[in-house]
Amino acid sequence: MIITQDLHVHTNLSPCAARDATVESYFEAWRLNGTNTVGIADHLWDESMPNPCPGRTPATGMKETLALKERLKNVDTQGIRVLVGCETEYDYARRDIALSPESAAQLDFVLVPHDHTHLTMPKELCDDDRKHAKFILDAWYDILNSNIVQYITSMAHPFLAASETEVSFKLSDAELREAMIAARQAGVGIEINAAALFANTKNRRIAEVLALDNMRVLRIAKECGCKFTFGSDAHHSSHSPLFHCNYIVATYLELTDGDIKLI
Repeated sequence: MIITQDLHVHTNLSPCAARDATVESYFEAWRLNGTNTVGIADHLWDESMPNPCPGRTPATGMKETLALKERLKNVDTQGIRVLVGCETEYDYARRDIALSPESAAQLDFVLVPHDHTHLTMPKELCDDDRKHAKFILDAWYDILNSNIVQYITSMAHPFLAASETEVSFKLSDAELREAMIAARQAGVGIEINAAALFANTKNRRIAEVLALDNMRVLRIAKECGCKFTFGSDAHHSSHSPLFHCNYIVATYLELTDGDIKLI
């Protein structure tokens, strides 16, 4: 199996990305990675949606995202299909996605993280692993019950709390299986995210990554018939080589072409 789509790349429209992370700066890395389709997924909170905690949710808006999409029409993409979508946010106050149906319809794809708990979760839940895990599980279902679920391509880095503390071990196989079946039935993919697994975990060795509880999460997703997408989650072109680490996870899970969700 050859992984040809990297559907999670950030540019300097994301406040957390490098300032020189332009689309053009990535082309050489994408070519070396063998990717023929790339998805620009900058953090986005739709301006038309209320933001209860703007200081905690640094993100761009639809105006900037659509301007990038328009600009790319005049850029030589060197034979690479460049899609412009977003990594939006889960809005805990509304228990929904921070993206309107009208905005979602203008994007090429949509990634939704249910586990950006450093941004969206009440801080009083941070010190209790079970409450933390229950929060991201509830967020999962809120997202799948959204009126824009038909626009969601994939759940970004599923059940990997952005605090870099694994809490999925507090969820049973049965709870995870039910969650994955719900995603499959909604047509929402499961992202395998190289950065979340290999970089954001303080450069663990391969054996340590494969021992993470998130491998149980991904294995259950496969058993439930979910389709997978892949992302480097690069915030600079120098992060792009990490994309190859997705092959380690794909091999471990024994994924085939039939397990992949292509867009």
